[in-house]
Amino acid sequence: MYAYIDESGDTGNSKKSSRHFILTCIVIDDERKVKNKLKKLLQKVLKSERKHPHYFHAYKESDSVRKKLSAIVSECTISVHSVVVNKKFENLYINTLDNLLDTISKSHKLEKVVIASYDKRKSTIRKYELDKRFEVRFTTPQDETPLQLADIVSWCIYQSLENDNNVWFRKLKEETKIQIQQNP
Repeated sequence: MYAYIDESGDTGNSKKSSRHFILTCIVIDDERKVKNKLKKLLQKVLKSERKHPHYFHAYKESDSVRKKLSAIVSECTISVHSVVVNKKFENLYINTLDNLLDTISKSHKLEKVVIASYDKRKSTIRKYELDKRFEVRFTTPQDETPLQLADIVSWCIYQSLENDNNVWFRKLKEETKIQIQQNP
């Protein structure tokens, strides 16, 4: 099994910062199936004009593309785990990631964990030695397509909490088993 982790919101605490920080993990049984479905969808939508032609990113997509990405989530054997945090404590990213990894490791035997790459965080994560529990790889969503599904799922949850836009989350929740842990 493979786990792909992406985030929504930010870890900042300014007036312009989001109220919530969300880490979402999708656990996939059949990685090849997911990659093939994403590749086929990308080939279909490449014919239209796009600002970022080589990958999907939820907040930049049209509603029709979001709907198709959500359909891929529901068609594949994907387990969704999210940790939602109201931002109040130090080491927000590390504490949230540690919480998410603990949760998914209790219900899934993981071979590999792939985390959306933010160079600044790699050394922080290694400092806390989270990567000794699993094979952890850092990469970009452009290079590892299942991270693009993690992004769409995380975006759906974020929209529900930050913007009271429940349309996407409600649809996803109807079609996919989602486990969300909210921390104060």
